[in-house]
Amino acid sequence: MFSILRLMHYKLIGIAINEYDDPILNTINNCTNDLQTIIAILTSQYLIDDFELLSGKEQTTQNFIYHYLFDTITNSLKEDCIIIIYAGHGEYIQKLNTTYWQTSDSKATDSTTWFNLDNLLKFMKASEASHISLISDSCFSGTLLQDNYRGGGIKAIENFISRELLASGGNEKVSDGALGGHSPFSETLCSALKDNIENELPFSNLAGIVVRNFDEKRKQTPVYGSFINAGHQGGSLILRLKNKSKQEKEVDSSLSDVKDITIPLNLQLPYKINYSCTIPFFQENSIFNYQFVNNYVQQIAYQAINNARKSLHQHQEELSPRNETEQFDLFIGYTIQFKSDLFLSLSISVETYFGYRPTNQIYTLNFSFKPELKLSISDLIDYTSYPSFKDFLSELIMQYASDETQQDILLRHAEFVNPYEADFMMNADYITFVFTNELPRAVMSYSFFEVPLSALMLKVGI
Repeated sequence: MFSILRLMHYKLIGIAINEYDDPILNTINNCTNDLQTIIAILTSQYLIDDFELLSGKEQTTQNFIYHYLFDTITNSLKEDCIIIIYAGHGEYIQKLNTTYWQTSDSKATDSTTWFNLDNLLKFMKASEASHISLISDSCFSGTLLQDNYRGGGIKAIENFISRELLASGGNEKVSDGALGGHSPFSETLCSALKDNIENELPFSNLAGIVVRNFDEKRKQTPVYGSFINAGHQGGSLILRLKNKSKQEKEVDSSLSDVKDITIPLNLQLPYKINYSCTIPFFQENSIFNYQFVNNYVQQIAYQAINNARKSLHQHQEELSPRNETEQFDLFIGYTIQFKSDLFLSLSISVETYFGYRPTNQIYTLNFSFKPELKLSISDLIDYTSYPSFKDFLSELIMQYASDETQQDILLRHAEFVNPYEADFMMNADYITFVFTNELPRAVMSYSFFEVPLSALMLKVGI
């Protein structure tokens, strides 16, 4: 058993679709919140090696989901254990006996624009992965099931291939819950994962707990089963609890409990792009609302990637390299500037080099936890004694800019800075004003200047 545990590689894939291009497909309240919570529980309490959350518009199109799942599942290895979690609209065509996910670019009246789950079953059948488990919180998702097949002891069922499904309902509509909360299915699943004390939890047992504990007054019934035609041989994926010391558990509830996630570019271009995108994914903790922070971080990352994609498409011909040695770069990363029990300050940097168009941008995010708020300069500093924000900012520049050159450059741009959108970073002693996105690259080195907190009239204590 030890050798099996040591060799298994657990990969978690989350697909959350809140918003749809077609207005007929109404916005769903809680898909992203649901998956962020489930991922946070799984990665903090269970042995998960890596995970991916697909929730931006560009990551949830039919084309992207098809190619991502095809590449991930069909190229998996025997030691892989893959958990796929989907939250979004689902549909079922009875005449074809076919179930679909409706992607962010799907048209409500055109089934050819939906993701056909028969393809997912084909990917599973072609995969060498030992275990693939699907959790689908969508309408009609239970219609995928072909049979119910449950295994026996841990060692027996882990040694056999599994292709399993836990669905939020059968051939029926399902609830997405109240705005700002979770779907009833997600709430039950999260409780089952949180409350589990078994070191080795078969996916089939988890499914049984969810079905058993689901509110009987609801007009939907979660179902569990296996995909015999996709290669199921009677096994089950085993979720294993982390063996945490007291010290490790304390770390899990602190601000240091953050994982890196990557966002793919997904562009087919006639030249090579050197690309990486790493952003933080804050996990469940006792200090702040991690979902609140994650939503803002992902929003900025998707915005940066979309801007880069538009630029690449608009200038594709002129950017095409004349020789194979010419490079095109896009790098997105982050830095946590400051963290405490009350505040979090982080920055996301975007570096691009497309032909002769090198650019650097820095986006900043600042949060208070009590009260829960994404901070702007207006939330943090009282400058009402000045005629305008421009006058306030100009005086700070004159006092704290490093030299006359920086003063001159920043003063010329101060009038364009909005106090509600101004970029800044903070720590326990200083606020750093950031002009990177306003200045041309030639004077980028003058983008920052620091102001001591003691020189400002703060609305909140840091």
